[in-house]
Amino acid sequence: MRIKTILSTAVFIFAFVFSTAFASLFVDKSKSMLLVAPSNSYRKSCEHKSQIRDDLWMQKQILNFLEEDRQNGRELVNDSIQIKAESELTREKLATANLLRKMQQMNYSDFPDDFQSAWENHVSAWEERADFLHRVNKTRKYKIIDEELREKYWTQGNEINQTYIDLITTARQHGVKFSY
Repeated sequence: MRIKTILSTAVFIFAFVFSTAFASLFVDKSKSMLLVAPSNSYRKSCEHKSQIRDDLWMQKQILNFLEEDRQNGRELVNDSIQIKAESELTREKLATANLLRKMQQMNYSDFPDDFQSAWENHVSAWEERADFLHRVNKTRKYKIIDEELREKYWTQGNEINQTYIDLITTARQHGVKFSY
């Protein structure tokens, strides 16, 4: 009886292997893959992961942009020291014009609208400073001595600082961790 059980099991296995091998001859291998539409939860999970990937990419781009701006600011300080000019006011005017040129060349078109707006406000504040220094430098070669002009200069400085804070705050709203 024991041999009969072993023999029947072996015949069953042989028949099974033979039938699957024989059946595979009639299957079109190019279409044998079973595709199932993903479930809604899986689709939402993929969309969520894609959104996270896009957000991380945008955060990295904004961070790189802010780092470039920070480097431009460092160069402003160096330029205002190293530029050879007849006065401190002229050096500051030339260094500010150089900074503004670099800022205007930075590409920010792929960023969110609120970040673009914050950047444009910051650049605009620097444009006002550059225009002011240019006008003042035409009439005064060495210093801003007039109290009204000095007040305007400090007000512009405060505006530049505020627009920069607004820019960083907007970047943080997009998940960018950047300290100034």
